[in-house]
Amino acid sequence: MDLYFPTNTIEDIYHNLTSIWVVKKSANVFIFKVCVPSDGVFAFFEVNFNNEKGE
Repeated sequence: MDLYFPTNTIEDIYHNLTSIWVVKKSANVFIFKVCVPSDGVFAFFEVNFNNEKGE
């Protein structure tokens, strides 16, 4: 995985930035997104941290 940390300079536009994104959907429920353009990886998934039994 090619991790590049932005330098806040114009050179940042020449890099495919790896990103990890998290958003809170509701109480203890989150959506995670992972993107690694240089390796062609894009994934997102929802995680429910509530203590509920699945069916």
